[in-house]
Amino acid sequence: MIVSFFVCLMLTLTISTSQAIDISLVGADPGPNETGEIPAWEGHKNLPCPSDYTAGQYFPHPFPDEKPLFRIDHTNVDEHKDRLSPAQIMRLRKHKNFYMNIYPSRRNIEFCPEFYAAIEKNKGIMGAYKEELSKFYYDPSKYDTYLEQLGIDYPQLEDPNAE
Repeated sequence: MIVSFFVCLMLTLTISTSQAIDISLVGADPGPNETGEIPAWEGHKNLPCPSDYTAGQYFPHPFPDEKPLFRIDHTNVDEHKDRLSPAQIMRLRKHKNFYMNIYPSRRNIEFCPEFYAAIEKNKGIMGAYKEELSKFYYDPSKYDTYLEQLGIDYPQLEDPNAE
C-alpha cells in the first residue's frame, strides 16, 4: 500500500494535474481494451457528488439494481483460469463455498472537491521532495520488479496447477 502511495505521488509530479487525476491516481488508461469488455474511461460522468454528502460518509451504490453477469466458483474455475490470479484459482478450488460474482466493467468515478484540493496540496509538498524520492523510482533496466529494487521479498504462492 505504501509502495502504491509513493508511485501515485511520483506520477503526480511528472504529469499535469488533470492527467494525474484522470489517469494515474485512478489507474486509468483512457481507452477501452481490444475486446470491448473494459469500456473507455468516462471520468465522473453521471456520478455527481451527492448534495447531502459530508466528509467521511460512504457514497451510495451508483448501480443498485445491477445484477452479476455470471459467477465463478469451484465448479467452473477452469473455464475462467486464464483471467484469474493463481491465488484466486487456489482459493476457488480449495473453498467450495467461495465464489466471485462478475459484474460489467465500469470506468467512471467521482471524488469530492476535498480530494482534488488534497491532490493540489500534495503536488506542492511532494515537489519539494522530488529529487530525494527519485531513488525510489522503479528502474526496469536493473530490477525485475519494484519490490526487488526496494529489497522486499514477495512471498510466492504454490502453483495451483502443480501436482
